[in-house]
Parts: sequence; C-alpha cells; structure tokens
Amino acid sequence: MPAQKHVATLLDEVKSCTLCAAHLVDGVRPVLQLNPRARIRIAGQAPGRKVHVWRLCGL
Repeated sequence: MPAQKHVATLLDEVKSCTLCAAHLVDGVRPVLQLNPRARIRIAGQAPGRKVHVWRLCGL
C-alpha cells in the first residue's frame, strides 16, 4: 500500500476516534500534522486547550 494511502487511513481513524470524548470539556478535536514522505513519526499529546480550541496545527 502506498504511503499516501496509509496516511489517509490513519487520518480517518484519528478523526473518528472518540476514546477520550467523555473526559474532554470541548469535545474531540484531534490536532496533528503528518507527511507521507516522513521517515519517522512522532506522536504526543497536544500542548493544551489553546491549541485544541484554536486548531493551531493542521488536520
């Protein structure tokens, strides 16, 4: 499977995830960036409510 298809599948999974919805005041709003050409992927928790509300990173 080409890298771009993997990325599209991953994005769909992240967008539809509601695992922590009950614990989030503002609801589920994933914030992430990815590139199918990246040789390494790093995942982590968003830096806080400001990013969650303003969506400073692209999705």
